[in-house]
Amino acid sequence: MSEKPWAAYRVAAPDAKAQFQNERTPFQTISHTCHVDAAIEIIKLGKVRPGLVFDKSKLNRKRILVSWASPNDWSTLGYRYGNIRFDFDFEAIIKDRQAYWVECIDSYSPAAPRILITDRDRGRKLKKYDPSDAGGPWFRDSSGKANYFNSKFTLEFMVEGALEMSHVKSISFVKHHSTWCSASSQDPSSCDYLGKSQDFGGSRFVARCAASRVSLQAYAHSFVFSETGKPKPNLAYATALNEVMESLNNPRRKFCNAIQAKRSHTTAVARAILGAYSYGNTGEARTLASLFKDMETCEAAIAEVFCSVIGWKDYRAILPGR
Repeated sequence: MSEKPWAAYRVAAPDAKAQFQNERTPFQTISHTCHVDAAIEIIKLGKVRPGLVFDKSKLNRKRILVSWASPNDWSTLGYRYGNIRFDFDFEAIIKDRQAYWVECIDSYSPAAPRILITDRDRGRKLKKYDPSDAGGPWFRDSSGKANYFNSKFTLEFMVEGALEMSHVKSISFVKHHSTWCSASSQDPSSCDYLGKSQDFGGSRFVARCAASRVSLQAYAHSFVFSETGKPKPNLAYATALNEVMESLNNPRRKFCNAIQAKRSHTTAVARAILGAYSYGNTGEARTLASLFKDMETCEAAIAEVFCSVIGWKDYRAILPGR
């Protein structure tokens, strides 16, 4: 092993030319992105559960449990890992921990340098990595407050142990890659979210939370912003709701008026609609919607349950067309 096997993936110098600026990209968070089912499980557990390494890594024969995270942004091409992204405070993740160089998987495109973050001594098997030495894919400046990575490559952090949700800075929705899926690598076409937008993935996620009574109130700051002193759900959250409403849109629908504005009835059926929608049963969701007095009553009930997930009471603020 060379003295610095990571040198080929190093962060560019501060005075690098403009065309090399992507090779010195600042970051404060690292993200773990996953599919809707996995995201719901993470919320319930309060952590990203670590697992064994199964791919081409040199750690695939070790009993080391890791959680994967990265500072990379795949917003243009889409994420192969799913539609739901959890952004973790990087400083909290690395506090009182050591870094070790694992490898770079050059067969991936882009190549994927990997660094293990751990509170254990892994010096027997791995070479210690010093981020303050400006010679690798992750550089930490002398102030200890600024971190950079070479975004020409896919830097991956393998965090030994769980990623605790107490360190989450935000939850966001992202686009799924159109041809690659990490969860269905053998048959990407079998993934229901392949190529789906952040709006689609986000709506399925929140709908599942609402139907299953999984609260996101601890992370409400991710979905609310303040406009002229008046906070309201942000565009991503409002658009996710609109995605649900659009799926129920059927100009030929006949409403049977079985459910009017009675809270106990409307809430129960609204949860059932969101549950059906979240599992892709759009026809069933539309049938349930037809039980209402009219579409306006149906939309109000769905919006109220949708917003209850983040503890938001003024659901009228994000009703379509309001």
